[in-house]
Amino acid sequence: MSKNAGQPLLVSAPAGVGPPQYSPHPVSYQAIYVPVRIDTQPVVCRRSPLSRFIVALLLAVGIYTILNAPRHWVHWDDRWDIPPASDMVLDQCVGVDSWAGSDAALSALDPAIPHSAGASFEIPLDSGSVLLLTRYRRTHNFGQSPLFTGTLDVTTSARLNNTAIVTVESVRSTHNGNIKACLVARNNGERGVGIFTKGVWWAGHGDATSMQIRLVLPAATTPLQLKGLIAYLPNFSLNIGKLKGAVDFKSVSLQTSNSAVHVKSLSAGEVTLHTSNGAISVDTLLAPKLSLRTSNAGISGTFNTSSSLIMTTSNAPINVRVGLESLDDATHPTTLAMRTSNHILTAKISLAAPEGAPGAFRATAKTSNGPLTLAFPTFAAGGALDLSARTSNAAAEVRLHPAYEGAFGVTTSRRYPAEVKRLHPSGDERQIEYQSGTALRGYIFSDAENKERGRVGVTTSNAPVRLFV
Repeated sequence: MSKNAGQPLLVSAPAGVGPPQYSPHPVSYQAIYVPVRIDTQPVVCRRSPLSRFIVALLLAVGIYTILNAPRHWVHWDDRWDIPPASDMVLDQCVGVDSWAGSDAALSALDPAIPHSAGASFEIPLDSGSVLLLTRYRRTHNFGQSPLFTGTLDVTTSARLNNTAIVTVESVRSTHNGNIKACLVARNNGERGVGIFTKGVWWAGHGDATSMQIRLVLPAATTPLQLKGLIAYLPNFSLNIGKLKGAVDFKSVSLQTSNSAVHVKSLSAGEVTLHTSNGAISVDTLLAPKLSLRTSNAGISGTFNTSSSLIMTTSNAPINVRVGLESLDDATHPTTLAMRTSNHILTAKISLAAPEGAPGAFRATAKTSNGPLTLAFPTFAAGGALDLSARTSNAAAEVRLHPAYEGAFGVTTSRRYPAEVKRLHPSGDERQIEYQSGTALRGYIFSDAENKERGRVGVTTSNAPVRLFV
């Protein structure tokens, strides 16, 4: 018998009957799909430090070779870059190697050593003379920098009489055998000096010849009358000395590029000053017709005209004093146009007319993203002014002379002030009428007949605008 034989059982079952069968509760199963994202990293094959160093070294050596061996990139054509005889007649041509002052021995020892050489030309003058200074260029080089740079200086001398002297000097590199200067003549009495080279089809970086041209004109007690002065010298800075009172020109045209133009004093019937990437600065310039144009550089100075003045630049300031004289009736007003962008525009404009003549003037001033400030310190009595002044994203202010009569309008964005104020409240008998709204528009006049005599509009955006009358 077992150890627990005498212990009662919890459940007793008859003999021969087994345990009851177990019936499980029915259960249903549903498949659930779980998205799995597997990120894989690309296998990067890194170069060894030594291979990276070798690549960088080869790149540096290549750049150094390009920048420091430019003379090997200059390829010359054997033909001279000279215009057809129908356009220009050449005389007394002198090659740079034979110019006075050249040091052949030094050049033979080391052609890369720069040194000076010069040539001189005399040009007889009369009232029909047109002085011509030019760098003729039939073809253009495709390299990174010009082969020619330099300066032109125009001065006067009391020692000269009806003769002009032109001197050309070269601080040269390796191009001497490919450069020459000649006396030239063109139609309409144009006479002067031209600089010529052999044709160039490729030029490297920095391998330029620097030249200096001097034009000396007679200085007499009575101004010398000349028909014109023409200078076409790309990449030359142009410096005009005190010519007013010594020489009067019917026309002056000075054109360059990538260089500045400076005029001390000049008087002519018509003046054109054109450059690019260089400033135009003038001490005194007097001409009935004036045209000034540059880019990425400023315009400054004092200008006087009786017909038209146009000055244009971009991304640079205009800061000038202008005198406008009206010699014709209202149907032919004296005009002024100033335009720049992304910079300030400041001008003081004086208006004048012969005694007894009212004078008519039209002026426009436009910039953007820069302040605009105009002032009219003097005004022709009874004169008619038509002015449009405009900028954006910067303040605009115009100060009219108390003699102005006519309409006005000032406009800016809605949340900025637009104001019209009297310059001299006491003693000013003119009446002001205006309506306010998105713009201030009105009239200022001493007599109702003068309400439409002039017209002034000042406009900006996102900044204050003020008109002083």
